[in-house]
Amino acid sequence: MKPILFTCLSISLYAFSAANYAAEAVKTAPSTQDTVKSYLMQKTKKAVTLHLVSGKTLSGTVGTIGQHLVQLKSLTGKEFYDALVPFDKIEAVEVRNR
Repeated sequence: MKPILFTCLSISLYAFSAANYAAEAVKTAPSTQDTVKSYLMQKTKKAVTLHLVSGKTLSGTVGTIGQHLVQLKSLTGKEFYDALVPFDKIEAVEVRNR
């Protein structure tokens, strides 16, 4: 009886975690209407890497989003620093999904 109960519990936990994973994957897919600003608004308090037009990359946590700037907090490798990045200087946004 215990092995059957354990097996049923394991299968239900696996199914639940797979459903959550699939839901998270859908959340990160951009729509055709998204801009860099609207996408970063969805990622507030999440870790991202910004690839800039200059070729540099900045990694950190998305903070405040203004009309023309995004605040990147706790920069990777410079945890005591923040950065303000203009939207027109962002070439790509990299987000870890798993």
